[in-house]
Amino acid sequence: MALSVDGDPMRLIAALPRLILCLLLLI
Repeated sequence: MALSVDGDPMRLIAALPRLILCLLLLI
């Protein structure tokens, strides 16, 4: 379970830039 918990934050941090770019493109 520790691996899963450590993997979640990494994915969230990696997804943040994509979400921001998408929002900027939409705006």
